[in-house]
Amino acid sequence: MYCVRLKEQKCISNETSWVTFYDAFTGKPLKEIIKKIQWIRSKNLCVYFICQLLKIRIVGDGFDLDQVEHSIESEEEHYWNKLENLFVDTKGKPMLYGDKIKSKMYILPQHSTIIDSILTKPYTKKK
Repeated sequence: MYCVRLKEQKCISNETSWVTFYDAFTGKPLKEIIKKIQWIRSKNLCVYFICQLLKIRIVGDGFDLDQVEHSIESEEEHYWNKLENLFVDTKGKPMLYGDKIKSKMYILPQHSTIIDSILTKPYTKKK
């Protein structure tokens, strides 16, 4: 349900489908993913999201650790390539230079607690 939670917190566009999100994080080859995830918050927060995904064990919601480790390799060049090919900004432009943003990120980006909450707390449906 990460896709739903990211939409609820206004991190990704409501136009981003669950299938697009699922394909991006379960090992589907980049060249086969046509639709992109539109990130609508800051690029710094998107980079933080990717970094946090690499640090935690993702369970439930159709994702498991093996799928994520297979999909987002531990070598930086691979996961920054994924960021650039799977995410677009509000203008539809690729999220370029995530590696440079990460190297300059000395403090947590604004709204980082939103990402932490999404990735670490169990999902409960809003009533």
